[in-house]
Parts: sequence; C-alpha cells; structure tokens
Amino acid sequence: MVNLIVNRDESTRIKIDLDTEGYRKRRTEILENLAKKAVEQVKRTGKPFRFDPMPSKERKIIHMLMKEESGVETFSEGEGNFRKVVLKPKGI
Repeated sequence: MVNLIVNRDESTRIKIDLDTEGYRKRRTEILENLAKKAVEQVKRTGKPFRFDPMPSKERKIIHMLMKEESGVETFSEGEGNFRKVVLKPKGI
C-alpha cells in the first residue's frame, strides 16, 4: 500500500521495505530453524522434503541457506501462491 502511494509518479520509483517490530528478522530465524530440521530429515531418510508454499522472499532465504549446505540441493516447484521449495539429496 505504501509503495502505491509513494510511487504515484511513474517517472521515479522508490522501493520501500517495511519491517514491523522485527518481523523479518524473526521470520528469517524461523526459516533457518526449519531449514536445519529439513536438512537433517533429508540426510537421514534420503527422501525429498517439500516446504509449505511461501512468498518469493522467503523461498530465496531457503535457497541461499542451502547453498552452504553440502549433500543437498534445492529447487522451486508449483505456480503462483502455491510455489514451494523442495530440498533433496544431491544427485537424485
């Protein structure tokens, strides 16, 4: 809503990112913990793990975290609001 108000003039664009009461930091921490548990499960079972659908910013966080993790890889599947991250063992 704020972006629409601020960017009424199409000649200049300003990107505004709001973080109310540290929500983004808390959400990132939650995603990190969820990703750690998912990695453990994938390594233990050898089966892919599908996260619940999430916004693109959150999917990007998962993908970036998993780049540093050996033995697993990620990709996204689905369409629109139902797009989710899949974590799987490398080579499968």
